[in-house]
Amino acid sequence: MKALAQTDKKEKIAIAIDKPLLHRIDALIDGTMLTSRSQAMTYFIEQGLKSQSIQTAVVLLHHTHHSAVLAPHPHHSHKLSYLQCQLLLFYNAGVKEIIILTQDSPLLQRLKQEAEVQSSKLRVQFVIKNTKSTGDSVFAVKDLVKHRHFLVMSGDTFNAFDLSRMIRRHFESNLPATMGLVNKENVKNCGVVLLDGSYIIDFEQNAPSSSSPPHQPKSHIINAGLYIFSPEIFRFFDKNIINLERDLFPKLAKTKQLLGYFTHGEYRHLTENERV
Repeated sequence: MKALAQTDKKEKIAIAIDKPLLHRIDALIDGTMLTSRSQAMTYFIEQGLKSQSIQTAVVLLHHTHHSAVLAPHPHHSHKLSYLQCQLLLFYNAGVKEIIILTQDSPLLQRLKQEAEVQSSKLRVQFVIKNTKSTGDSVFAVKDLVKHRHFLVMSGDTFNAFDLSRMIRRHFESNLPATMGLVNKENVKNCGVVLLDGSYIIDFEQNAPSSSSPPHQPKSHIINAGLYIFSPEIFRFFDKNIINLERDLFPKLAKTKQLLGYFTHGEYRHLTENERV
């Protein structure tokens, strides 16, 4: 592909295309919506990219974590809050709509004001609902994600990496779920992920640091708190799926239906003030 010129924010290019495919494109130029080859190719490329994109992200934010996400990121040049940084992470990956599932708190109005700052880029919807845990929280927004692929983020985590790469890998896998992963040196008192290639096959809850004899972890890989789900994920939900980490993910892992993706970026567990 060779760049020739750029005018009015559009770049003219020369491409090689099979004649049968070109004939199919020409046949779809109807003189109204599509009036030229250039317009037709632009339209179909955009449609193709949309089919491999994710429009909706869900943030599961417990009311006890409101103060944590409102805190400014210490290394951001404009001191944006963690919430605003996460909204920009989604926006930069092509997400258009954010659903924040949370509960009432004295900080809820301030939370809404923070989200409103990004309203020119994203549609942010708050769903105020008392749920038992992460599993029934995801199920509670089933009708809002409208049978599409969607992102889910645990509200007490912070991630900064190229999310578009994770999205692309999810579509390539054709699996119902993808989990973001990070390496962590000290995994005492937390669960770890066991892999077979890129497939997550099991989870292990490590013993407390005071255990004797000292427990040797099978892995130093942990859940980054960021997931991508395909529309068929809800087929795996039943009355016993209350918690994603305890109930849904082990169920998927047993049949190699859960892809692991290393984010290779900044990760923080906000409520523990921990950075990886």
